[in-house]
Amino acid sequence: MAVSRASWQHVNLFCLEHSHYEHDPLFLCSCVAAGPAVSKTDVGNLEINTRAPQSVDVQYARIYVDDIFIGNVSARMPVLHLKKGKRLVRVEMDGMKTYREAIEILGEPNHQVLNVMLTH
Repeated sequence: MAVSRASWQHVNLFCLEHSHYEHDPLFLCSCVAAGPAVSKTDVGNLEINTRAPQSVDVQYARIYVDDIFIGNVSARMPVLHLKKGKRLVRVEMDGMKTYREAIEILGEPNHQVLNVMLTH
């Protein structure tokens, strides 16, 4: 899997490019240089808000969508732009129980929010 770095507005994102996902990308952002452009109607927004007990720093939590590592939790940019359809979101952090939830990404103009509470 090749990982390229792109700047999108004021936030840096990592964009996944892999031959398996050329025609059905999972995670979309502004690095459209490789692969076909996808209509805005084919994507939806998913905001992931992660919380944990007071002594735990959630910035080390890892977010996966459909078993693909997307990145660590970011307070600056908690919104993912995902292709419409059923997705499995997983949030992991050392010492905490893994959080899993299946979610249907509805697409524009819907802004979906997933509130994740990590526990020991």
